[in-house]
Amino acid sequence: MDKLNSVVDRLEAVTNKLEGIADKGTLRGTGGAGETPEFVGAFDKVLASLSEFDRLSNLIGGDVAEIRGLVSNAMNEVKAFIVLAGQHKKPADVVIAKLLVNVNSASEKLVEFAESKRADKSMNNMFAVKELFPYSFGFLIQMKPKKIPKQALDQGMFYSNRVLKEFKDKDSNQVDWCRSLAKYTTALTTYIEEYLPGGMEWNPEGSPITSDTSAPPPAASKAPATQESSTASIADAFQGGNVTEGLKKVDRSQMTHKNPELKASSLVKAKESGLDKPMKGDVTIPKKDPLLRLEKKRWRIEHFEGKNDLTITPTENSHTLYVFNCSKCTISVTQKINSITLDKCFQVAIVFEDVISQFETINCQRIEAQSNGQLPLINIDKTDQVSIYLSENSKNAEIVQAKSSAMNILLPQADGEFKEVALPEQFKSILRGSRYVTTPTDSI
Repeated sequence: MDKLNSVVDRLEAVTNKLEGIADKGTLRGTGGAGETPEFVGAFDKVLASLSEFDRLSNLIGGDVAEIRGLVSNAMNEVKAFIVLAGQHKKPADVVIAKLLVNVNSASEKLVEFAESKRADKSMNNMFAVKELFPYSFGFLIQMKPKKIPKQALDQGMFYSNRVLKEFKDKDSNQVDWCRSLAKYTTALTTYIEEYLPGGMEWNPEGSPITSDTSAPPPAASKAPATQESSTASIADAFQGGNVTEGLKKVDRSQMTHKNPELKASSLVKAKESGLDKPMKGDVTIPKKDPLLRLEKKRWRIEHFEGKNDLTITPTENSHTLYVFNCSKCTISVTQKINSITLDKCFQVAIVFEDVISQFETINCQRIEAQSNGQLPLINIDKTDQVSIYLSENSKNAEIVQAKSSAMNILLPQADGEFKEVALPEQFKSILRGSRYVTTPTDSI
C-alpha cells in the first residue's frame, strides 16, 4: 500500500478492501516452519512489566480491577498475534487486518467499559487506561513504531495526572498505579527498539498465509471479559481525538490558589452547574457546513460541533492552523507546525507537538491545550477559562494576555505531576514620576 499520512487513513483503506473481498470464508492457521524469531519470546518481558499494574489494580478494586481484566485480555490477544507473526511469512495488508480482529475486539470491550464509567468516580482511571492501551497496540501496524509508547503515555496523561492530583497524600496505591503505566510504556519502548525498529516482523522461513489461513483463535485470558463490544478499534485509538475528551475547565471558585480550603486535599471539585451548557454571553455557534482542509500553507478547521477526532498532520514547517467557530471538539496536531490560532471557539481541547512561532486564543471560552514539544509564545486574547499544559521544552514560553480571565498554566514537575499556576487578572497602577508602573494584585 502507498504510504499514507496517518494510521487512520491506512486502516480505513484496509477496511474498504476487506469489504470488497468476495471470499467471506474464515481463515485457519496452519502453523509455521523454522526457528521461532526472538521477537516472539521477548514480548513476555512487556507482559511482565504489567505485574505492578495488575497488583495495584486488584488492591484498588472495583472498576479499576475490572478494567485490569480487560487490559489482560487485550494483551493476550496482542501476544497471540505476535506468535502468529513468528510462525508465518508476511501476508498482504488486507489479510493482516483480518488477523487483527481479536486485538480489535478486545480493545473495543476495553473502550466501551471505560466509556460506561464516564459519570462515575473512577472515570479518570478508566480514561487513562482507555487512552493509553489501545493506542499502544499501534506498534502492530506502524512501520516506524518507536514513538508509539510515549505517545500512548501522553494520550492518558491528562487523566492519570487527575488521579495523581486527587489521591496525592491520600492513597499511595492510586499514586503508584499511575506510575505503573509508565513501566509498561518503557518496557514496550525497549522491546520495539530491540526487536521491531522497522515495524512488525514476520518469519521469512515460516509458512505462507493465504485466504485459507486464519486469525489466531481468541487467546485464553486470565481474567473474564466483562462488557460487550462497541465500535472502537486500533484505528479509533489513532484518530487522535480522545486525548482530552471530557475535560472541563474549573472556574475561580474551584481554583486551589484562590480557595485555601481546597489546598488540603489538592482536589478541585467539579461544579454541579453543568459546564456542558454555555453561560450567558458564551460563544454562539452558527449552523454552517463543517470545514477541514489545507489551503496552500494554512489548515482550516471551522464550524465543527461535538467532533472528537479532528486530526491534522502538517507536512511542512511553514503550515499554520486556524480553528474557527468550533464547539465541544478535540483536535490533535501530530507534527511540527508554524502557528496555531483558536478563534471564537467554545469548550475545545487541543494537543500539539512543536510550534515554531505561537499558540493563540481569541474570543474563546473553556479551552484546554497541551504542548508536547517546543512553544516560544502563548497569546491569550479575550478568552475566558483557559488551561494550558506545558512540557519541559515549552515551560519557558513567553505569555502575553489581554482582556482574559481564569487563565491557568500547568507546569511539569520532576515526579510527573503538574503544578497549576494562575495568571493574574487584576492589576494596580501607581504613578511614579511621569509614568505609571503596573503590577498584578492577584495572589499567585
